[in-house]
Amino acid sequence: LLIHLHRAARRDEPQRRAVLTEQACQRLCDQCLLPTPDIEGIAAELGMSYETFRKMFRAQVGMAPHHYLLEQRFIHARRLLREGLSVQQAAVAVGYADPYTFSRQFKLQTGMPPAEYRKLYAEGR
Repeated sequence: LLIHLHRAARRDEPQRRAVLTEQACQRLCDQCLLPTPDIEGIAAELGMSYETFRKMFRAQVGMAPHHYLLEQRFIHARRLLREGLSVQQAAVAVGYADPYTFSRQFKLQTGMPPAEYRKLYAEGR
């Protein structure tokens, strides 16, 4: 009986990880615009330690939770810049108090400074 239960639990494990990963992605997206997202809190909500959460997330998504969070932030920032917001407005909207830090991170993420991105891709210009 124990062996049967153990095998059944192992068969359900990939599905359980997929559900947990989906929940984690949603929670990270919900927090991606906060200045200090609580990744450890998300791990605790999902009933695991931060390290277990980080390993599971990386295995399922292909990147660490923090990198996923940054990616989501800059997806939002690119959209805001295309809509015509200034670099400073976009920085504040995605959780950066300092536009210089935002600009540096944006360039690392996209390969170009946000002002150049805005000029190149702004809608209706």
